[in-house]
Amino acid sequence: MLLSPDAAARVERVDEDYLRVRVGALSRLPGNPYGAEVRVVGGGCGFLVEAVPNPLFNHVVNLDAGALAELPELAAWYARHGKPLRVDVTPAQSDRQLLAALVAQGLSQTGFYAGLYAELAPADCPELDPASGCTASIDRPESTRTGSAIDVAPVDPEEFAEVYVAGFGFPERHRAAMAESMRVLADHPSVDFFRARVGRATAGVGLLFRADTVGYLATAATLPQYRRRGVQSALVRYRMLAARQAGCDLVVGHTTFGGASHRAMERSGLRVAYTKALWGTAT
Repeated sequence: MLLSPDAAARVERVDEDYLRVRVGALSRLPGNPYGAEVRVVGGGCGFLVEAVPNPLFNHVVNLDAGALAELPELAAWYARHGKPLRVDVTPAQSDRQLLAALVAQGLSQTGFYAGLYAELAPADCPELDPASGCTASIDRPESTRTGSAIDVAPVDPEEFAEVYVAGFGFPERHRAAMAESMRVLADHPSVDFFRARVGRATAGVGLLFRADTVGYLATAATLPQYRRRGVQSALVRYRMLAARQAGCDLVVGHTTFGGASHRAMERSGLRVAYTKALWGTAT
């Protein structure tokens, strides 16, 4: 599949769609205990969760030229909540006007993030009932390499949240908010939770978010003692199959460039659509 401008836009837009759902659900909790807010900014969005320092929840995406005048107010909005302004910029968005406005706001490039994609053609995805557990076509490569099968299947949101916070190793003071940010998705019709087991023990978890015909590998985590055993690759492949069964024609992932998740996605057939630049204040 050759990357088209339309496909590149879908790769980025699904991340915004997912955060709209996740941060929006947090904001609707009684009393909004975590200070969550979604702010429309031109053709994009600003996300803020006051109780969590994680930049995943505190940044601006899909900022367009028509919204550049809002940058000072955006910076003030984040500052009122003790957060720095961070703006994600894809190659398609990086015109000179936008970059000059970010520099004028006192921002500089602080890092990169990768967007990956794969077309889900019928030949890529054998028949699978996502409720039935992992098929041999998924777990055989991992079994061959590790000596033990990796079983992937749907999981209860409570177990997912527990493994998620442990796998990422969030600080204790932020664990409740991060776990709740998963629980609030429990009844959403476009969210599916999966777990991977090695033997009888849950080793990792992965979430699939569906937006129209795009399946998003939204987040995944592996417990430290099970890393480097193929858990993430098994979760990626299973979610790809589940997305195809749900009618998706594209699967997308976002992750740190060159990291373990990036490698797991590429081993499963995804390839880089772009690396986007992260603009913020130096810390």
